[in-house]
Amino acid sequence: MIENATNLTNTTSTVLHPQYFWVVVVVGLIPVVLRMGYDIMYKNYPERKKEHIDRLNKNILKRWETVKCELSPVFGLENSFISIAKYQNISKHQDFNFAVEHIKKYPCWKVWKRIMESVNSLNSSASEILNEIRNDLNEAIDNGLNSELSTSDIKIYPLPKILDQVVQILIADSDKKRRCDEHISVEVQDKWVQVKDTGSILAEGGSMQDLEAFKQIICGLLLKGYLQKKMRKLLVQFKDLKKDENIFTDQLRVISSIAENRQRVKGMCAACPRFLWFFSP
Repeated sequence: MIENATNLTNTTSTVLHPQYFWVVVVVGLIPVVLRMGYDIMYKNYPERKKEHIDRLNKNILKRWETVKCELSPVFGLENSFISIAKYQNISKHQDFNFAVEHIKKYPCWKVWKRIMESVNSLNSSASEILNEIRNDLNEAIDNGLNSELSTSDIKIYPLPKILDQVVQILIADSDKKRRCDEHISVEVQDKWVQVKDTGSILAEGGSMQDLEAFKQIICGLLLKGYLQKKMRKLLVQFKDLKKDENIFTDQLRVISSIAENRQRVKGMCAACPRFLWFFSP
């Protein structure tokens, strides 16, 4: 009887209290959870980080190196004086903002901001000058039609086309100071007024006297010193802009090379792979 009671006591003592049972279960699961966390958050982290940096480098950094600030091919009130080739497509790419978060950690970001400010300032100033040239052109042609041109047979091309050609001549002649005859000619056989450098026709038909009078109207505008001075100022600012562009490109090329060879760039963006949910070494 005493022996049976002892056995019952021993059997009862081996049964864990419920609260201790769950402690054992939790403790046993800790290594499993840690292993799963390691596999999820760190095991593939180097590969995920490499893929991320490679994607930013290929989609943004490498393409950003090729972006150039250029004088627009056509000048008019509806066109920008300075265009940034290829930049619009890059800035719309889904990875662009991620790349910017990294680039902001480098000095070249301040250079790029300065470039954008210069482009906006130049385009704003150029717009005012182009509007002034257009008004002068319109007034000069209207006065010429009333006083200098003898017949109505002459065909004068649309003002935007003439404005574009005048601005192109002012740019081309900004440091050469050629005579107007070296830019514009009256072609006797074809009976038109032509810009020599571009081959563009500004007016045609009418008498030779009319064509010569129209040429002198345009030459009178081109020879205005204040327009030449304003255009030279714009072109000096454009040269400074190109210097910043070269600085930016050189610095970005270094960053791109580091990203390509070491799969590492400064900073952290919203798309960076995380270790332990927040840390991105």
